[in-house]
Amino acid sequence: MKKKASHVGIILSFVVFITFVVFLFSILSPSIQTNQDKQFVMDYLKQELQKQFSGELEKTTISIDPDNLDNKDCITLIGFMKNFLEEDLVVKVEEERVDHSMAGNQLSFERGNFERIAEIYYSEELNSETGSPSVPCDPIQEEDYNIKLVKDSNPIFYSKIETATNNFEDFKASLEIPPQFDFSFELESSEGEIIFEVENKIPQGVDVFSEQIPIQYLDENAELMSGFINIKVW
Repeated sequence: MKKKASHVGIILSFVVFITFVVFLFSILSPSIQTNQDKQFVMDYLKQELQKQFSGELEKTTISIDPDNLDNKDCITLIGFMKNFLEEDLVVKVEEERVDHSMAGNQLSFERGNFERIAEIYYSEELNSETGSPSVPCDPIQEEDYNIKLVKDSNPIFYSKIETATNNFEDFKASLEIPPQFDFSFELESSEGEIIFEVENKIPQGVDVFSEQIPIQYLDENAELMSGFINIKVW
């Protein structure tokens, strides 16, 4: 009789244990699934933000013989063969940005410290604000300058991050994040300064996933800068 009672007790204990496990799983399962979904959204954003903030950039390096630069404060490259818009260009001489203008296939820019090499950056994402040359420009014929290098790349642009920050609701809608989730991001410089920050308040009592992505981005002066995109998902 005691043996039988012992078996019954073991069975009841087992049933109670299984019931407790099922109960515990039913409580924890939604939370586990939600956190998994948040991680999925985070992984998606880490890739998609970098994709959305990237754009096409063409860098052209020009070489001119110093003998052709004597007594010239501003030069015009004749037959440059690039129908660029002025606002999409940055011209740099010895790493310094100089004023320029574009008319048809003729590019004019101030000489600055030009000794031999100039770099011309073109992208619709630059949104360059520059002045035209303030002195008369002397022509440099096609045979007197060389296009040394044309390089295409797809960097992250400061201007695209700024646009997304200033129009965050429209930008967020374009990403088609499931409505039960929300996120924010910020651009942080390599010195720790927050440059752009999305104003999107995090509700109290929610679990927040956060990750930091190291990036390099091109600023409005075509300078390559280091920094971070900080992402929060809840």
